[in-house]
Amino acid sequence: MTLAMSGCSIMNSQSDAEEKEMDYSTSVDKLPPLDLPPDLSGPTTDDRYIVPDNKPSESKTYSAYSRERESGKEGKSDAPLLPETPDESMIRTERSGTQRWLVVKSEPEMVWPVVKDVWQVMGFSIKVEMPEAGVIETELAENRADTPQNMALRALSTIEHDKFRTRLERGDSGTT
Repeated sequence: MTLAMSGCSIMNSQSDAEEKEMDYSTSVDKLPPLDLPPDLSGPTTDDRYIVPDNKPSESKTYSAYSRERESGKEGKSDAPLLPETPDESMIRTERSGTQRWLVVKSEPEMVWPVVKDVWQVMGFSIKVEMPEAGVIETELAENRADTPQNMALRALSTIEHDKFRTRLERGDSGTT
């Protein structure tokens, strides 16, 4: 009996739904236009949104501007690739097998504070500082770069810790 009555109620609700079906194409109510708050009406016109021209010129039309750009062909240059500047000649990279190191044309007393500042600027705390041995060692720092974003995988993964040791040596003819 309950099964028959529940079947009737389902049939009844389906017929009610068909009667209440709405025709959206004919029942359009006119809505008032949206009002924007005064502070959102539009950006102010100032120099913040203007693209700077690398080579300002006297072109007043787009075609003249395009011709100037085509004749200039940015990106093509006679300058050598990665030219050596006086600052770059102060530092060079050397290697032996898989080890690499920097050779700086400066005394260790001048290089020491720069190396120390580099580690601190990169967010590492200095754990060991032995100027007489030329050693700077950082604290362990968590490296979460490879941590998965998935909560389950994150719970199963291990956090990597980075620790760095820098050694300065007095080199030949005023190098470190």
